[in-house]
Amino acid sequence: MRKTKICALALSACMALGVFAACDDPNATTTTTTESSASVSSSEAPIVFTDESSVATASTEPTLEKMIFEGDAQTNANTFITNFTEVFFPDYSKDTATLEQYLNFAHIHFKVNAQDKIKYENLAEGDFETIAFADILATVGKYFSVGVSEDECKALPAPSKDITGPAYKDGRVWFRGGAGESYSAIGIVDYALNSGDGNLTLEFTIYQIKWEVYNELRGDDIKKYYKLTPEQAAADNTLEKVGTGTAYVGIGQSGSYYLLNYKTKSV
Repeated sequence: MRKTKICALALSACMALGVFAACDDPNATTTTTTESSASVSSSEAPIVFTDESSVATASTEPTLEKMIFEGDAQTNANTFITNFTEVFFPDYSKDTATLEQYLNFAHIHFKVNAQDKIKYENLAEGDFETIAFADILATVGKYFSVGVSEDECKALPAPSKDITGPAYKDGRVWFRGGAGESYSAIGIVDYALNSGDGNLTLEFTIYQIKWEVYNELRGDDIKKYYKLTPEQAAADNTLEKVGTGTAYVGIGQSGSYYLLNYKTKSV
């Protein structure tokens, strides 16, 4: 999360066999603390046959390992989640996601984090913000691990005064221009749940940076918020809790996260 003049914050949440470490520093000593949040129940009592077809069996529900982040692992997780909370990303499932959902994410993501990727066009049909298809392809691949088809983008309508959603023209995706937006919501990951399937469930809290504080942030000032633990964020009087959320994420070969499922609710 950053003001629109702030450069993109590189994401990397390194993980190996469920233990996180910082990607950028091979000597980093970042750790996570784990505790059991659920376990398979069993009984020492003998199996009781109620009839010939009924047998008591042990539960087959998976054991969930609760992971508490520290240091760089906390910062990496917060940064990843903030890329979605800051753009007011709607509930998402990889199984049902639409092309428009990916394109709209990329549009606002670049507005917040990399305005140099946006070319502004003023046509008779109105003001537009355009992004090269190649840049959209890269950022959607980074955050969702999916590909966006340029042929599908070419099937979008051309920019016109009647188009409010994404359009396509000359190798670029076009969006209606806008002004006055505030992107001051950050995500703080409270903990992760690891069921051993190679993915993680991140439980997080959404905070709004109070406007009078956000409006005075300059340069890299925003980065201090990415480092907050859940306890520090809850005690920070420059933040207001506005929601909670759950993100089911995959782990790439480099250790970075990508989104599989995402839900939030207001408080």
